[in-house]
Amino acid sequence: MNPTNNNIELLSPTPPDGWAAHGGNYVAVKDKETGFVYIGNIRLYRVYSTKSESSKSPYEIHIYAQFRKDNQPREKYLGSETPSVNEQK
Repeated sequence: MNPTNNNIELLSPTPPDGWAAHGGNYVAVKDKETGFVYIGNIRLYRVYSTKSESSKSPYEIHIYAQFRKDNQPREKYLGSETPSVNEQK
């Protein structure tokens, strides 16, 4: 997967309950240089922490918008969320 492109702007509004609840849903992004709009989807990556076991969450969810530009896969980092203890069970 190619690194995050800084010329990409997210057009879809952030859901009130966060991106993690919408994994797999469609998202619209715009290339600032060309003005083209691409439709992709939300991809969630679970990243485990190296923190001690006393931390509340052993992992974070990193959220990306994935789409294709010039027939090449691209992604735009949207942020990260730490799930609550109840969501991890």
